[in-house]
Amino acid sequence: ELFHFGVPQNVDVREKAGQKDVIELVASKDIEKGRQVVIRDVPFTNGEMLEYFGYIWKDGAEENTNDYYFFGVGFKSSDDLYQWKLSLLKSRGLHNGMMYRVKDKEPIDADLLFALRLYHMTVFETDDENALRNNKIVSLQNERAVFEMLSSACRAKLSSYPTFLSDDEKELEKELAATRKNQRKINALRVIVSEK
Repeated sequence: ELFHFGVPQNVDVREKAGQKDVIELVASKDIEKGRQVVIRDVPFTNGEMLEYFGYIWKDGAEENTNDYYFFGVGFKSSDDLYQWKLSLLKSRGLHNGMMYRVKDKEPIDADLLFALRLYHMTVFETDDENALRNNKIVSLQNERAVFEMLSSACRAKLSSYPTFLSDDEKELEKELAATRKNQRKINALRVIVSEK
């Protein structure tokens, strides 16, 4: 297999020395007879799978658990509370500029909420550090700012697509119902729908 979710990589892919456009597979460790040969164990999103391999994991039993959106939180050094915020981040094992994964149909990661609440804290809310540490709402103003930031990021991501989700879903239904199916188009539409 080229790759397999959860199976460690045991083969390296290299360009063959002196031969353009020729690759060779070299075992990175001893492989027992009958074991899978896995080129890459890094999880692929459906978009990457479509780009690299021409197919995707379908919805349902074979749902790709690696489809997610990255959300970064970077603190401004001009913030009067910058050092205090960095120390709170560090106490939780987080760091400035950290990227958090957001996945459809899953709760927002507690560390992401912590970082966003901390990012939006003002000097008037520093007494609410315990609420923050215990994953509680710091203030209504702070919580509104957190969810406005999340909402804004989602709107920006969605606006980068030239079509609406409802249009893509209708087009996918049409392609799936067609007598002559265009599997590449179906896969591309599935990726776009899952991203949105």
